[in-house]
Amino acid sequence: MKKELKRSLLLALAVLLIGYGVCFSNEIQMNETIWFDYTCPEDTQTYDYASVVDFYRGKHPDSFRGGVFVGTNPHWPDSLFWSHTLPSEFLVPPCLITRAKLWIDAKAVNTENNTVEIQGTLDWESLNHFIHDNTIYDLTEVSEEGFWNQGSIYVIVRAGESLIRIDEAKLLLNYHCHHTDVEEEEFSSAIEGFSLSQNYPNPFNPETKISFSLPERASVSLAVYNVVGQKVRDLINATLPAGSYKVTWDGTDDQGNRLASGVYFCRLSARENTSTQKMILMK
Repeated sequence: MKKELKRSLLLALAVLLIGYGVCFSNEIQMNETIWFDYTCPEDTQTYDYASVVDFYRGKHPDSFRGGVFVGTNPHWPDSLFWSHTLPSEFLVPPCLITRAKLWIDAKAVNTENNTVEIQGTLDWESLNHFIHDNTIYDLTEVSEEGFWNQGSIYVIVRAGESLIRIDEAKLLLNYHCHHTDVEEEEFSSAIEGFSLSQNYPNPFNPETKISFSLPERASVSLAVYNVVGQKVRDLINATLPAGSYKVTWDGTDDQGNRLASGVYFCRLSARENTSTQKMILMK
């Protein structure tokens, strides 16, 4: 009986190790999710915008729970590269960042030999020395020219130790595109008369009207996004003369499918100006 039990345990262990090896043999995968009005569980603060990147191995995020590994050990890559998408039409200035954080969830960090590069800048502190590590980089005061204006923020972690596990990374932003008095004078000719009105009716079913005004001829984008930041419908993508406009949205996506009830965001962009309104579709 003992021999049979021992044999069974050894067989189960072998199967587990084989499965474990197969999981690690798969390439590193990443999944980015965009959130608006995101409440971060780690600090309970609400952010206007968040890019959350999850790391995993296998064909699906649930295929292996435990992030990805980098290290000086020859079994792992020695670095990990990823990027965070920035908000559409985001430009600094004129947009003003009031709070920006990069949060990296890494584990098994036990030396200070690792290096972190954010958008080409190398002088960041290394990942913290904790078994359960949540390292936060404050990006609020970053002043390097062009840092925020590339459409995304890229990050590279280079391992200086045998093993680091990285599970998740979050770029968290609070910002607005109002200007100081000096900036208002400089941009007044560009922003005067630009407006996106609240859709009516709101909540709506089955359709709603969206009104906006342009002070001058401009290339215009009017689009609808869902609550996770995915564009679901392009309403306008054209050059329009100055004037007032009204567009009807029937609650469908670009393929003509009826969308589920919930909160959506209408975003108007023209030159350097953007404006967003929250819409509620009810059925």
